[in-house]
Amino acid sequence: MLATFLASTPLLPESWRLCNLANANSPQGFVAEQIGSIGYVAFSGIESVSGSDPSFKNLVPLPDGGNSMFHPLHHQTEGEEPVLVQGALLRIFENIYKDPSFQNQVSSLPR
Repeated sequence: MLATFLASTPLLPESWRLCNLANANSPQGFVAEQIGSIGYVAFSGIESVSGSDPSFKNLVPLPDGGNSMFHPLHHQTEGEEPVLVQGALLRIFENIYKDPSFQNQVSSLPR
């Protein structure tokens, strides 16, 4: 049901298009673009996130806290598991998130 819904929206084709654009124009970077009422942020492919860190495949919970950018994802009811993401990619995203260029592009997207 979810796959059918996603396939009926522009989410997947636009995401792939923007990831390809990021790969071509911003190696090890990102692009941000407003399409309709949706703001997309696409990251270029990263050749290797494993490096020498054996925990690169570990799933970790998103950081919580009132000031966390992920705070809206922490509305869990009792018994619900936390949102988990790949730890290495979370660290990469957190580093890019601090980049002033990223902040400028994201802040230019309408809210």
